[in-house]
Amino acid sequence: MSNYTKIVLNGAMWSFLQTITERIIQFVVFFFVAKQLGPHDFGVATIVIAPAAIFIATLEGITAAIVQSSQVEESDYDGFFIIGIFWGAVFSLLILLSGPVLAFATNEHLVRELVPYCAVVPIISALGAVPEGRVARAFQFKLLAVRRSVGILVGGAVCIAMATHGFGAWSLIAQTVSVAMANTATVLVGARWLPNIQSGVNHFRRVLRASHYFMGSNALSQGTVRIGDIVVGIIAGPAAAGIFRFSRTVVDLVTSVIFTPIARVLGPVFGRMSNEPMRLVRSTFSVINGAIALFGIAAIGMIFNSDLPALFIGNKWNGLGSSLKALAASLPSLAVVMPLQMLLSSSGRQKANFLFNLSQLVLNCVFIGLGSYLGGALGANIGFAARSYFAVGIMVAVARYREPLLDTEKWTEIWLSLVWLFSVVVLGLFYQQTLGMNFGPTSALLVSILASGIFTVAVIKVNSSLRFLLQGLYRRYLSRA
Repeated sequence: MSNYTKIVLNGAMWSFLQTITERIIQFVVFFFVAKQLGPHDFGVATIVIAPAAIFIATLEGITAAIVQSSQVEESDYDGFFIIGIFWGAVFSLLILLSGPVLAFATNEHLVRELVPYCAVVPIISALGAVPEGRVARAFQFKLLAVRRSVGILVGGAVCIAMATHGFGAWSLIAQTVSVAMANTATVLVGARWLPNIQSGVNHFRRVLRASHYFMGSNALSQGTVRIGDIVVGIIAGPAAAGIFRFSRTVVDLVTSVIFTPIARVLGPVFGRMSNEPMRLVRSTFSVINGAIALFGIAAIGMIFNSDLPALFIGNKWNGLGSSLKALAASLPSLAVVMPLQMLLSSSGRQKANFLFNLSQLVLNCVFIGLGSYLGGALGANIGFAARSYFAVGIMVAVARYREPLLDTEKWTEIWLSLVWLFSVVVLGLFYQQTLGMNFGPTSALLVSILASGIFTVAVIKVNSSLRFLLQGLYRRYLSRA
């Protein structure tokens, strides 16, 4: 087994443990706060947090630039730090200026009061961007796992305490600020690194181009995720925005459990493979095949169990089950798009990623805006799912154009796997609707397990890359037992 494989498996283990811990805490906090607040207050906080979330992700582009560069000198870290502080200050100012605009557009005076507290988040996050990049580049996955878990735990405790005492939307704002503070403090202590400001001023131009490509791509990527919250809030109101964000958060939780541990590990590994294009392409296909299987199972589970969250949060959230079912249909598209985005970034195609994310931002505004106008939160989720499959076509076309090695017969296996997934989902839903069945929690769970089993067997049968991956894992772990 190669050194890269050992790094990936070790990193994936720590990242997976961290992600599971993080998601359990988020699950408890998320459902508890949603039940306390209701869709209106939840939606107000969602609209306020959206700009801060976009800017935090933008600053994480600095971390990505450090991690995925083939070589980084010590003075480059100082340059990256100067860039981060500058943009953190700019983003904080932009959030302050957005308050009156968002309050007027949504006709919610509370928005104006909440925005200034979110304005501190970008500058706090900027302080931790470079130390996190150093830690990730050194493959210190244990420290990264501790950092994020501490942030989620502190933020969750603050949020639950405030929601319990009736602070409403303020509790989610406090969570956002406290998570940023805890994350930055943990990584600063763990990295044991301080910038040389003079060196940073002298060298920031050398890393400006790389950092801005990653920052721009991240801004558009997170903008694609968060712009819908603002669009739905303006067109259909804060309550619809709350339902839309709740649905998106459930999907994001699923996505982060499945793909985030892999992405955090493969980012630095793919960066080191940039001079081995054939190996990089083979690894990308392996990730896509594995992701299709995992995302497919998640989509089936969500579709058949979409009414389950209502048991936890009560009857305030009308229409949530239908919204979750519509949004779950977008999950398989992520299995193709996300690994290809990593491939383009690792092979130096940041401009292609940037243009792709720009197209998705525009399409999201159009599809979600039209959907929310016609059908509120449910229409917005249907619009998002429809847009996601436009993304697959665009990304595959861009990736094959930029990376000729991707033009192989392996695509046939990927399309066959997706066809099997859609067949299982459509037949299951047709069976449910035709017989007029209203599945209870137990029967829905059993049906989703059966459907997932059929899908998994079919995918393994048609997908040789997935069979090879499973055989390798079996030989490494299970055969020794």
